[in-house]
Amino acid sequence: MKTHRLFFTVLAAGVVSSAVLLTALSSPQAGRSPRPPVQRNVPGRQAVGLDAFLESTPALARQIVWVTGDGKRQPFDQWTPQMKGRLEDFYRRFGAQTGDLGIRIPRNIESLVEGNDMYFTADQAFELYAANVAHVLFVEANHLVPWSIQSHPPIELEELLASSSYFARIKPAPNNYYPAGIQANRDFTEPPENEGLGELTEDPRVAYDFVSGKTSALHKSLVGETELDTLVNLTDWLHGNADHGPMAEERITPDKGQRRLADRLRGLPPGQMVTALQGCHSASKLMVDLARAVNIPLLHTRAPDNIKGDANSHFFNRTHGGLVYGWGGRAPRVLWHTDEIYAMPGRICFPINARTGALATPQEAAQQYFDEMWTTPERLAKAGFVYHLERVFPEKGYGHTSRHQSEDRFDYGMMSGHWQKKGTSQLDTIFQFIHDSAMCSGPLLQSAARRTNPKVPLLGNLKNWKGDFTDEELPLLLSNEEYFSRAAACLKAIGGADKLPDLIAQAKANRGKNLMVQR
Repeated sequence: MKTHRLFFTVLAAGVVSSAVLLTALSSPQAGRSPRPPVQRNVPGRQAVGLDAFLESTPALARQIVWVTGDGKRQPFDQWTPQMKGRLEDFYRRFGAQTGDLGIRIPRNIESLVEGNDMYFTADQAFELYAANVAHVLFVEANHLVPWSIQSHPPIELEELLASSSYFARIKPAPNNYYPAGIQANRDFTEPPENEGLGELTEDPRVAYDFVSGKTSALHKSLVGETELDTLVNLTDWLHGNADHGPMAEERITPDKGQRRLADRLRGLPPGQMVTALQGCHSASKLMVDLARAVNIPLLHTRAPDNIKGDANSHFFNRTHGGLVYGWGGRAPRVLWHTDEIYAMPGRICFPINARTGALATPQEAAQQYFDEMWTTPERLAKAGFVYHLERVFPEKGYGHTSRHQSEDRFDYGMMSGHWQKKGTSQLDTIFQFIHDSAMCSGPLLQSAARRTNPKVPLLGNLKNWKGDFTDEELPLLLSNEEYFSRAAACLKAIGGADKLPDLIAQAKANRGKNLMVQR
């Protein structure tokens, strides 16, 4: 994870949910109306059987594909009776609300770890895959969310139903070391987007119960009326409840107390903040896990800062983790770098209503934040980012240098695109500042509050960030005067510069209010 050089003051806390902050600034009636929690199946209610459901939805059944460790595709209709029986068993356990799914993996999951990568035998990988797919099918068959996955194109359904979205095959690598019993061309490791995370998602109900409000501190469902409404809520939740890792040594030992999802949702130390231990990559996986639990497919991607990258560095070491929604043909929403929504210095913000000039309500703030951060390919193009989904392979194109005799990956996963480069340009930094201006960020307002002469440029480093690009080549770029005018409007909305310190302090105090409840 790279640290961007910003001209404005970086706040130590850095992250606050605008919705949480503005709740304290608005009347109780100003926020989004509470949604009733999603109803889980209850004892005595007859769940839809798996066989009957798959017979009625052959298009979904065709998307259920297990890829063996030696690369053979096994569509559901070619599964053995034992494989189908295991999927049905998990599905039945969801309907019966069985406490323990009985997933056959070691209780001591550290035995699955080598370095910081997790490895799974073929049987272990199938267990985890079948449990997650059974949950996707159970949620769909029993209408546990307001939408249907059947509206998604096949390429997006793969993220929910195909094993290649959950595990990656490994090929022989003479210099690689695996846990006992792991064999190349038979067994599996984490998907390449999750390289080096060592974070396990077992029972998908852990994520489902949290998103639906059952196990969260506020007991408020994050499930909206639509998939996009739900992504707005999940983004707002991450915005106000997550820190960027790794944590300082005095706060956490790297033993991995957050390998399981439940522990990651409680945070370390318990009750303090959710911590993305590996930064944007951990945060991306967390968003994928939470969204998948309520049947929203998200594509976990990587993106380098620029088209040149670093030819002497491994692809995993020089790329940021990001997310894409709706990549299969509908209008996609792209979050090129997941840290943008929770970990950058401008994430303490005070959005305003464009029509009235007043502070936005919590509902308005959450929606504005989502729309600003999860942007469109067209807007990215205007900022200088080339959106192009591409699978990266070792020693080809963006793959650059592989790990040679230690390389056990067939591919490096999906890249969402890259920033164009001219001279010393840092277009990603400019794009971050555009976000901060649009959302009335704390650092932007602090900088503006200290200015006594409105003609003093707010963008003293703009020339360096632009490199050799012209203003015409960067159509999203605003003038210094426009930025200052925006900052003045934001300061007016909060009641003046003298109100800013107290509001920022209040925002810091309101962080981390909606973690998973302790057992």
